[in-house]
Amino acid sequence: MGPRNPRVVPLVALLAVLALGPAAAAAFREGEPPGFSQRLSEAARERLRHRVRYDGSYRRIPYPDGDVPSDVGVCTDVVVRAYRK
Repeated sequence: MGPRNPRVVPLVALLAVLALGPAAAAAFREGEPPGFSQRLSEAARERLRHRVRYDGSYRRIPYPDGDVPSDVGVCTDVVVRAYRK
């Protein structure tokens, strides 16, 4: 197997776990605000429209609410962006 192309990583597998769809999101979890799972699922699905180049290098960001540029990041950056939506 040749070297991986690190330029673009769609992170579809990770987002698919979050975006299982309305049926999975409809399940209410104790202590969860009403509609939270549905909104998170919709936000994760929306993130599939964005191209993110995998870049695991260290970057200093402001705290709180800092973020790396929207077109770069790692899987956790994509998950945080879905939660923020």
